[in-house]
Amino acid sequence: MEGHAAIAMSVAGSGSFERRLGSWAGFTSINHTFVMERAAVLRDIVVGLLLTGAAAARIPGSFGSTWFSPTLRW
Repeated sequence: MEGHAAIAMSVAGSGSFERRLGSWAGFTSINHTFVMERAAVLRDIVVGLLLTGAAAARIPGSFGSTWFSPTLRW
């Protein structure tokens, strides 16, 4: 298992939701979720930038003016 499935995100115990959320276990659960989401977004951004850079290097500039607007210059 990887990602969120490997970490128990529920905060067990007695008390209200706010009390459990403010506990140390709640803080740890929020921290794990934040770090996992940040890593996923960062990975998506890096892959997107790499693919965009590779496409920009391989596709000629005339392609954009042919498909989108004849007056647009890349």
